[in-house]
Amino acid sequence: MKGTAIAVTLLVLALGAPALPALELDGTLDWSRRVELGTLVSGVVREVPARSGAAVRRGDPLLQLDDRGFDARLAQARAAVALAEARLAEAGRERERARELYDRTVLSDHELQLAEIGLTEARLAAEQARSEAVQAGLDLEHSLLRAPFDGRVVAVYAQPGQAVVSDLEPAVLVVLGADRPMLARAELSAAQLKALPDSPRAQVSVAGRWLEAEAVQVDLEPRPGGSGAYPLRVLFQPPQNQLLRPGLPVRIRIGEGS
Repeated sequence: MKGTAIAVTLLVLALGAPALPALELDGTLDWSRRVELGTLVSGVVREVPARSGAAVRRGDPLLQLDDRGFDARLAQARAAVALAEARLAEAGRERERARELYDRTVLSDHELQLAEIGLTEARLAAEQARSEAVQAGLDLEHSLLRAPFDGRVVAVYAQPGQAVVSDLEPAVLVVLGADRPMLARAELSAAQLKALPDSPRAQVSVAGRWLEAEAVQVDLEPRPGGSGAYPLRVLFQPPQNQLLRPGLPVRIRIGEGS
């Protein structure tokens, strides 16, 4: 009997401890990112290329304000820059002439100082004109709302002809969700969390197909409300050309047995 016990012990040591069974949880789908988008400038909506449910790529146009006023202000600002730079060049030449006359004792200290002040004022005017041109260019750029990342249009709240006022708080015009990767959410009890390995492997079951997870994250604190459950998030790549909706149920398998 003693010899048999020793043999079993050696066998366990040789093969290693048995792997813990995989943990399966009920979860729900969600976007990995979700943003509510609006324009940083006020205006009138000219067109809305975004369509609810459509897939978009980063940089795709979602909404365009009437940009004629922005174009006009940019052209005016660029003209102001050209004039300011011409005046700056002339002020520089005037300062050099004043300096030359001053060195020949033909010009007084006061007159030289006036030339220096004129050059400083011209520099400031040119810098202000350039800043206003940059802002006018940004306003024109911001009149076109583009997708900040690949995803799907969740909702559209704008129509052509609609006035948009963004002086205080930009209105939500388009909602965008990222579906690559997709997110599966679940909750772990304190006992489940204690048994969780440091770098757990995970899979997500979608439409009867198990998909490998890209990342697993567990919150450091339990969900507020006294349930004691720790939120779990699993990122995974859904199958190509398959539309997955947030809120749909999924199964999450965690552990070496997955």
